[in-house]
Amino acid sequence: FNLEQHFYESYCASSADAARYGKRDAIVGGFFNGLTMGVLMCLVGVSFYYAVWLADQGIITLVQAIAPLLVLTGAMVPLLKLGQLASLKSAIGAASRLFALFDQTPAIDSFS
Repeated sequence: FNLEQHFYESYCASSADAARYGKRDAIVGGFFNGLTMGVLMCLVGVSFYYAVWLADQGIITLVQAIAPLLVLTGAMVPLLKLGQLASLKSAIGAASRLFALFDQTPAIDSFS
C-alpha cells in the first residue's frame, strides 16, 4: 500500500548486497596487505642480517652493507600495492564506464 515502504525494502536489499561485496573485498585486501607486510619484513630482516654478516667478515664495508637496504626501500612501493589487487576488477569496470561517459556526444549542441 505504501510506496515509501517498498522503496525502503528495495534499498535495504540492495545495500545488503553492497555490504557483502565490501566485506569480501576487505577480507581479501586485508589478507594481501598482511602477506605483503610479512614478506617485506622478512626481506628486510634477511638483507640486514646478510649485510651485517658480510661487513663483520670484512668482505664489504659498512657503506656497501647499507646499499641493499636502500634498494629494498625502493621496492617497497610495488610490494605495498599488492594489497590493492583485490579491487582491480571493480576499478577497471568503473574506469571503463567513466571513459564511456566522457566519450558521449551530447544531443544538444551548446555552442550554437
